[in-house]
Amino acid sequence: MYAQEVKQASGIAYHNDTLYIVGNDNTNNHRIFKYALNLNPSRLGKFSLKPAIDNVNFPQATDLEGIAFFNNHPVVLSENSSKIYATDRILVDYYNYKSPQAQEYENDIGLEGLAIKQINDSISMIATLWEGGSKRKRRHDPFILIHSLKDSLQEVFIASDSSVQEHLFYQDSLLKKLGLPAPVKGKGLALRAPELLWYGRSLIMLVGVDHPNHFGKKWLCKVDSTENRYEISECCKLGADDKLGDEVHLNWEGMTWVDDTHRKILLVADEGRELPMRVIEIPEG
Repeated sequence: MYAQEVKQASGIAYHNDTLYIVGNDNTNNHRIFKYALNLNPSRLGKFSLKPAIDNVNFPQATDLEGIAFFNNHPVVLSENSSKIYATDRILVDYYNYKSPQAQEYENDIGLEGLAIKQINDSISMIATLWEGGSKRKRRHDPFILIHSLKDSLQEVFIASDSSVQEHLFYQDSLLKKLGLPAPVKGKGLALRAPELLWYGRSLIMLVGVDHPNHFGKKWLCKVDSTENRYEISECCKLGADDKLGDEVHLNWEGMTWVDDTHRKILLVADEGRELPMRVIEIPEG
């Protein structure tokens, strides 16, 4: 797939038969590109895009890494400012969130994934993901922040210890869960998690090895809620059973549901001006 408008695709969302894509390049990194998406239900993974239509600008936001819908309108996640933006204002501010885990990151790195689900007519649930991995010669643990947000809220929501729940995924535990070797004397593989989706009360998290020689190792992991704690319950390896085939090594960055039953996920990769996308089906349960 090739789309001239999008460079370094980093996040996607499917809404009302339209695909919304953001990129983190330096030229159009405050814009959402909209495409009419035609899925072929009889051929999994086959689809077509019509040219970009009616694009949306976010003048305050740069370095976009995620996109989702809040109160039926698109919002974007900025990594370098650690904020969620609507088209005309800041919606959520994570910049000064300083838990022990968050302090391991510098403010301009790490914030990669955004998922939003409507709880009722007035409240949504927000999940944001710090990807972990190996950054600036340090291994970081991925973690998720979860909080509610009123649809009618007009002031900026400020993330703090009292307003959000933090759920940490230790690198060594993740490696063990996926059957990978643990680091020796602080050196070894690191995992990164660039994206997540709500899946009922659970989350689906994209996980991969953060090393050029191991980009072919990727999983979709189910993260379940148990006693106010989110923990990984199971993982499905991508590339097996032709889920991604020989494209599994690409830098898959964004994903979105493309069906009402939450069985089919569309993934997009950050490959410069190319726009690799693939629809995969996840197992039931």
